Amino acid sequence: MLDLLIAAALAQALVNQATVAPDPADRCYAADGPDRRPGCLPWRLMVRDSEGAVFVDPASVRRRGNLLEVSMRAVYLHSENGTRSHVARARFDCVRRTSAILHLVLFDADGRRLDAFTVTGPPSQPRAVEPRAPGHYIIAAYCPRRN
Repeated sequence: MLDLLIAAALAQALVNQATVAPDPADRCYAADGPDRRPGCLPWRLMVRDSEGAVFVDPASVRRRGNLLEVSMRAVYLHSENGTRSHVARARFDCVRRTSAILHLVLFDADGRRLDAFTVTGPPSQPRAVEPRAPGHYIIAAYCPRRN
């Protein structure tokens, strides 16, 4: 009986040591997207510049008082440490004109997920939104107009 337990423990150890296959590429998150394929989110272009483009998923927009939360996607023209795009959940304060990143998912050029994490520390703290920065266009599009 003890031999069976040892054999089962060894077999489980070998299974735990097996290399996990990387996430498959997802064309919806490939750097040459986002595209309008069935199953892909209908990302709305907010701004394009010399570094890349930023999109928002209009269905993800949630308002609570002065606060606005959106899912946004950035696609970079050039890879940075293998990352060509990311999807972030961000919070904007429409009155204070600040933004904070809450959650981030990184993708390579083929749309393969590289990493995902909840943002903590200083990057998760509200920061002023600069004129002509992506957040500026998101606030202009989704926050109530001030008189």
